[in-house]
Amino acid sequence: MRSRLAPVLALLLIVTACAPAPAPEPEPEPEPEPEATATDDVAAVDALLAAYVEHYNLGHADMVADFYTDDAVALLASGSVSLGREAIQASTELAMANGPTLSIESADTMVMGDNAVSRGSYSVEIAAEGADPVSFGGSYMTGFERVDGEWKISAVLSNYDGPPAEGVPSAAGLDSTDVPEDMTEGPLVAFAASYAEHFNMGHPAVVAAMYADDAVVAFADGPLLEDSAAIEAALTERADGSAQLAIHVIGANDLGEGWHFGGGWYEVTTPTEDGEQSQVGTWLGLVSTDEDGTHKFVWAISNMRHDEY
Repeated sequence: MRSRLAPVLALLLIVTACAPAPAPEPEPEPEPEPEATATDDVAAVDALLAAYVEHYNLGHADMVADFYTDDAVALLASGSVSLGREAIQASTELAMANGPTLSIESADTMVMGDNAVSRGSYSVEIAAEGADPVSFGGSYMTGFERVDGEWKISAVLSNYDGPPAEGVPSAAGLDSTDVPEDMTEGPLVAFAASYAEHFNMGHPAVVAAMYADDAVVAFADGPLLEDSAAIEAALTERADGSAQLAIHVIGANDLGEGWHFGGGWYEVTTPTEDGEQSQVGTWLGLVSTDEDGTHKFVWAISNMRHDEY
């Protein structure tokens, strides 16, 4: 006897066979890579500085030079002035001949898009064979640029936190024929001209007002100044109207949103019983712009050339 269920089962098989296969579930879209934040960039800059110290102390001059841009500028406390990566590698090899051990302590870093500026302190110990150990230190300021996604050093200046002691290595600065031409226009040019004008007229309070209230300054052969009163006191000692200051702006970078980073060289001429005495050095500064267009140093550093210690 034929089962009554047979036609039903046959119909179910036909329907099932003709039914469309269930659509595959869509694969989840990959989550977008998180965008780098300022915190990430600060960490990357700190990592660069740590790697710099590591390779410097291992004597890897070529790897140290690779941390710089092709046209970087290195203005060191020793008086060494190096323009370009190749010159920086040569001066680094020369410094490594003394067997130095470098330490760096980063104090603060500001990131503005593809540019960053860092400041801090450093110390060096030299234990050359057959010579007494020598140690020295001071402050530094470093500018960075993002090149092909990687941070590179574009400019660095270091100084001593006091008059250099005997045995501290010295190096010749640039020959006058190698000094780049001064910039003739731009916010930092006008700012530097106003600074020098009031310094030379013996207006220390006016010059001190050209620093932000929370400015951090490291003048050549002096301690780090983090107090506006201390900055004004230091300027009062220097800007007495007798010393005459000339500031040369060699390079400047507009970082956006009213921030500028630049530097160059300076000369202070002071009358003495034996005639005029000149002091020459280099400087770097991070400058902000107030709402009224007034420029002020937020961070500033200078060093001084010592021909003989």
